[in-house]
Amino acid sequence: MGYREDAKRFVEPQSQFQLGFLVTESSHPLTRDLDATFQRSTRDGVRQLLLVDEDIVAALPAQIDSKGLERLAHELHGATRRGSTIVFSGCGSTGRLAVLLESMWRRFWYEAAAARVSPPHPDTADRVRGIITGGDRALIRSAESFEDYQEFGREQTRELDLREGDLFIAISEGGETSSVIGSAHEAADRGCTVFFLYNNPTELLVERIERSRALITDDRVTAIDLTTGPMALSGSTRMQATSAELLFVGAAMERAVYATLTSGELDRLGIDPRTPADWIASTRALLSALRSDACVETLAAIVEREATVYDRGRMVAYSADGFLLDVFADVTERTPTFSIPPLKRRSQMSSAPDPWAVAYHPGLRGAGAWRAMLGREPAGLSWTADTYRRLGADHLAEAPPRLDEEEIREYPVGDETIGYYRESLDLIVQIVTDGCFGCAPVRDAALEQAPGGAVESRALVIDSRLSSDESGTSCAPTAAPDEWRLPLPLPKSPIDLFHHLAIKLVFNTISTATMARMGRVRGNWMVQVSPTNKKLIDRSIRIIADITGHDYASAAELLFRAREERGDAPSLVKDVLDRVSALDHAQKD
Repeated sequence: MGYREDAKRFVEPQSQFQLGFLVTESSHPLTRDLDATFQRSTRDGVRQLLLVDEDIVAALPAQIDSKGLERLAHELHGATRRGSTIVFSGCGSTGRLAVLLESMWRRFWYEAAAARVSPPHPDTADRVRGIITGGDRALIRSAESFEDYQEFGREQTRELDLREGDLFIAISEGGETSSVIGSAHEAADRGCTVFFLYNNPTELLVERIERSRALITDDRVTAIDLTTGPMALSGSTRMQATSAELLFVGAAMERAVYATLTSGELDRLGIDPRTPADWIASTRALLSALRSDACVETLAAIVEREATVYDRGRMVAYSADGFLLDVFADVTERTPTFSIPPLKRRSQMSSAPDPWAVAYHPGLRGAGAWRAMLGREPAGLSWTADTYRRLGADHLAEAPPRLDEEEIREYPVGDETIGYYRESLDLIVQIVTDGCFGCAPVRDAALEQAPGGAVESRALVIDSRLSSDESGTSCAPTAAPDEWRLPLPLPKSPIDLFHHLAIKLVFNTISTATMARMGRVRGNWMVQVSPTNKKLIDRSIRIIADITGHDYASAAELLFRAREERGDAPSLVKDVLDRVSALDHAQKD
């Protein structure tokens, strides 16, 4: 069968995976010329990216002060008091978010117990799980095509042995991810209380996508629409969509904490209960501070430094401890978003291409670093060929992917990472929150492994210790020569919600801006996309159609012709665009 037949076969029966009508897949009008802006000025490009986050603020009041959040908080409180299991489920970016939410909840209850505030049950901190489609190995790199199977989501849920009364929160940016939908159906079938959160208009999903409609209209499921608008980078739902989801679920988690603990226990932990107005005001203040001249200048400096490192074929390493999972998520999301080399297994260090960036825990190694990052042991999938056949994926049964715990630990996240990459490193960035580099308890010991003088060491200080001068203007301590400082207002909260949000916004901006600065964005499209599943095939076709002016069917032929020639190469879409551009120029000449 030739490429024309392949394209026709995709276009005609795959309408359930043609998603250009979704808000999250559309092009944001504020960033249509993002590539040109970055070529003109890094600072202007950073400002343009940050401006789109205002869509979150615009949608937030209706979302935060809503019956949906109130009910989610109520169910979180009830599950905690009963000793029921709480599960967050997602895929890709929302899968990483699910594991992060699990970590935030677990860490709070461990810290509360350490402060002699008794949790409702001895094992409250461990009655929470985050599912990412493909298991925790998908935190590192996605499990190819897994998101296309509802049965895969069902199987991962079955393995948790959930029961009536457990709470299941399924999160999908688009509202159409098959594996997440399958996980929610399985939880509902088991008698769990189920929520489904997504970032596209409910009426659109119900009208156009059968699998979404089946879940949203299920009486056993509470569906919550968190639409904010298009992404700053078209289809890159790791940005505004997951930021809105983090805010919404985080606020519900905090309300559940306030309801679960007594006023005396909250006082002992130094927690002042916050209102919807407080969450809205804090979000607005954080975004305003990020857009300040001082923060834009700092972010632009980081972007230009990183672009220089990557242009030279060198690497950046981020050192973080308490917020390593946040930073690690951004680092690993860069691979599918911009088709850059993924993290390497220990056995691949001398053979596979180096990743552009890595993240690690200073002072810990091996399994200890993984435990510190996740707050538990890694959870992999030990599926056999028979499992894949039973789930209807015979093509994976031929060579089952390695996704188990042993495979996960093959990827270093401790400070041994520096030793593996020491010859390629150009810059090590230590992430410091609410402090200064000179005040850090321990200068990162891993730096001693780096070649003397060959690696620059900097600190990225995210500092909430703001004060006011006589004019009432917020100010913060001046950055040291080896620091990048971002003075941001981050209120204290049970789960450090605004610290997590700030780190997410900062790193989403840095990584996206760096790739745009390097020319890996066309307009506001991610042109370095590898079409490895149905959603990405559709997105690739739409990118080609939008930029070249072809209709969907002819753009599909262009893509499938290139796939027939080169497979799913990371530069496939860019190559198609370059070929069309060259033909257009030749015809004009």
